[in-house]
Amino acid sequence: MLRFVVCADGIGGAEAFRHSAFACGIQIIVSITFFDDQRDFTSEVNELERSDARVIVLFAQAGDVGLFMRTAFEAGVGGPGFLWFGGNAPTNSDTWLSDVGGMKDNPTLRLDVMKGYLGMTPSRGVGSAAYLQYLARLSALGGRGGA
Repeated sequence: MLRFVVCADGIGGAEAFRHSAFACGIQIIVSITFFDDQRDFTSEVNELERSDARVIVLFAQAGDVGLFMRTAFEAGVGGPGFLWFGGNAPTNSDTWLSDVGGMKDNPTLRLDVMKGYLGMTPSRGVGSAAYLQYLARLSALGGRGGA
Protein backbone atom coordinates (compact mmCIF):
# COMPACT_ATOMS: atom_id res chain seq x y z
CA MET A 1 0.00 0.00 0.00
CA LEU A 2 1.28 3.46 -0.87
CA ARG A 3 1.20 5.82 2.07
CA PHE A 4 0.56 9.35 0.88
CA VAL A 5 0.98 12.55 2.84
CA VAL A 6 -0.51 15.78 1.54
CA CYS A 7 1.26 18.96 2.64
CA ALA A 8 -0.19 22.31 1.66
CA ASP A 9 -0.17 26.03 2.31
CA GLY A 10 -3.36 26.46 0.30
CA ILE A 11 -6.48 24.51 -0.53
CA GLY A 12 -6.83 24.60 -4.34
CA GLY A 13 -4.41 21.96 -5.58
CA ALA A 14 -4.49 19.96 -2.36
CA GLU A 15 -8.27 19.73 -2.38
CA ALA A 16 -8.29 18.67 -6.05
CA PHE A 17 -5.73 15.97 -5.24
CA ARG A 18 -7.69 14.73 -2.21
CA HIS A 19 -10.84 14.47 -4.31
CA SER A 20 -9.09 12.59 -7.12
CA ALA A 21 -7.22 10.32 -4.71
CA PHE A 22 -10.44 9.37 -2.95
CA ALA A 23 -12.11 8.64 -6.30
CA CYS A 24 -9.20 6.32 -7.19
CA GLY A 25 -9.11 4.57 -3.82
CA ILE A 26 -5.79 6.12 -2.78
CA GLN A 27 -5.36 6.44 0.97
CA ILE A 28 -3.99 9.70 2.33
CA ILE A 29 -2.61 8.93 5.77
CA VAL A 30 -1.78 12.44 6.94
CA SER A 31 -2.71 15.91 5.78
CA ILE A 32 -0.36 18.65 6.95
CA THR A 33 -1.20 22.31 6.52
CA PHE A 34 1.15 25.23 6.92
CA PHE A 35 0.97 28.95 6.24
CA ASP A 36 2.31 31.10 3.41
CA ASP A 37 5.72 32.51 4.29
CA GLN A 38 6.06 30.25 7.34
CA ARG A 39 9.68 30.15 8.51
CA ASP A 40 9.69 27.26 11.01
CA PHE A 41 8.48 23.86 9.79
CA THR A 42 9.75 21.80 12.74
CA SER A 43 6.36 20.51 13.91
CA GLU A 44 5.16 19.80 10.36
CA VAL A 45 8.34 17.90 9.52
CA ASN A 46 8.09 15.94 12.78
CA GLU A 47 4.54 14.92 11.81
CA LEU A 48 5.75 13.98 8.34
CA GLU A 49 8.54 11.91 9.86
CA ARG A 50 6.12 10.05 12.17
CA SER A 51 3.88 9.16 9.19
CA ASP A 52 6.64 6.97 7.73
CA ALA A 53 5.35 7.90 4.26
CA ARG A 54 7.66 7.74 1.27
CA VAL A 55 5.30 9.46 -1.19
CA ILE A 56 4.61 13.10 -0.36
CA VAL A 57 2.31 15.41 -2.28
CA LEU A 58 3.24 19.04 -1.73
CA PHE A 59 1.10 22.01 -2.77
CA ALA A 60 2.67 25.32 -1.83
CA GLN A 61 4.32 28.43 -3.17
CA ALA A 62 7.83 27.88 -4.53
CA GLY A 63 9.51 29.73 -1.65
CA ASP A 64 7.63 27.69 0.94
CA VAL A 65 8.41 24.45 -0.90
CA GLY A 66 12.13 25.18 -0.87
CA LEU A 67 12.34 25.86 2.86
CA PHE A 68 9.92 23.05 3.77
CA MET A 69 11.83 20.48 1.70
CA ARG A 70 15.19 21.69 3.03
CA THR A 71 13.94 21.40 6.62
CA ALA A 72 12.57 17.91 5.88
CA PHE A 73 15.77 16.83 4.13
CA GLU A 74 17.92 17.99 7.03
CA ALA A 75 15.67 15.93 9.35
CA GLY A 76 16.13 12.81 7.20
CA VAL A 77 12.91 13.06 5.19
CA GLY A 78 13.90 13.23 1.54
CA GLY A 79 16.62 11.94 -0.70
CA PRO A 80 16.86 8.30 -1.85
CA GLY A 81 13.68 6.33 -1.21
CA PHE A 82 11.35 9.35 -1.21
CA LEU A 83 9.09 10.64 -3.97
CA TRP A 84 7.71 14.17 -3.85
CA PHE A 85 4.91 15.37 -6.14
CA GLY A 86 4.00 19.03 -6.40
CA GLY A 87 3.50 22.04 -8.57
CA ASN A 88 5.93 22.98 -11.30
CA ALA A 89 7.08 26.33 -9.82
CA PRO A 90 9.87 24.81 -7.69
CA THR A 91 11.32 23.09 -10.77
CA ASN A 92 11.45 26.34 -12.76
CA SER A 93 14.98 27.74 -12.95
CA ASP A 94 13.65 31.30 -12.51
CA THR A 95 12.41 30.29 -9.06
CA TRP A 96 15.97 29.74 -7.90
CA LEU A 97 17.13 33.24 -8.86
CA SER A 98 15.66 34.29 -5.52
CA ASP A 99 16.89 32.65 -2.35
CA VAL A 100 14.37 29.80 -2.13
CA GLY A 101 14.93 27.87 1.07
CA GLY A 102 18.34 29.48 1.61
CA MET A 103 19.87 27.42 -1.20
CA LYS A 104 20.57 30.00 -3.92
CA ASP A 105 24.34 29.86 -3.46
CA ASN A 106 24.53 26.14 -2.69
CA PRO A 107 23.54 24.22 -5.84
CA THR A 108 24.77 20.92 -4.37
CA LEU A 109 22.41 21.18 -1.42
CA ARG A 110 19.59 22.33 -3.72
CA LEU A 111 20.15 19.28 -5.95
CA ASP A 112 20.15 16.92 -2.96
CA VAL A 113 16.98 18.48 -1.51
CA MET A 114 15.10 18.41 -4.83
CA LYS A 115 16.03 14.81 -5.77
CA GLY A 116 12.87 12.78 -6.12
CA TYR A 117 10.66 15.85 -6.75
CA LEU A 118 8.25 15.63 -9.67
CA GLY A 119 6.73 18.97 -10.64
CA MET A 120 3.32 18.94 -12.32
CA THR A 121 0.76 21.35 -13.67
CA PRO A 122 -2.86 20.49 -12.75
CA SER A 123 -5.49 20.03 -15.42
CA ARG A 124 -9.11 20.73 -14.73
CA GLY A 125 -10.29 19.06 -17.93
CA VAL A 126 -9.67 22.04 -20.20
CA GLY A 127 -6.78 22.07 -22.60
CA SER A 128 -5.50 24.45 -25.24
CA ALA A 129 -6.97 24.40 -28.73
CA ALA A 130 -3.81 22.65 -29.99
CA TYR A 131 -4.11 19.96 -27.32
CA LEU A 132 -7.80 19.40 -28.09
CA GLN A 133 -6.90 19.01 -31.78
CA TYR A 134 -4.22 16.49 -30.81
CA LEU A 135 -6.77 14.51 -28.77
CA ALA A 136 -9.18 14.50 -31.74
CA ARG A 137 -6.44 13.18 -34.06
CA LEU A 138 -5.42 10.56 -31.48
CA SER A 139 -9.03 9.45 -31.10
CA ALA A 140 -9.39 9.19 -34.90
CA LEU A 141 -6.38 6.86 -34.93
CA GLY A 142 -7.99 4.61 -32.37
CA GLY A 143 -5.97 6.05 -29.49
CA ARG A 144 -2.68 4.55 -30.72
CA GLY A 145 -0.82 7.75 -31.48
CA GLY A 146 0.00 7.28 -35.17
CA ALA A 147 2.58 5.43 -37.27
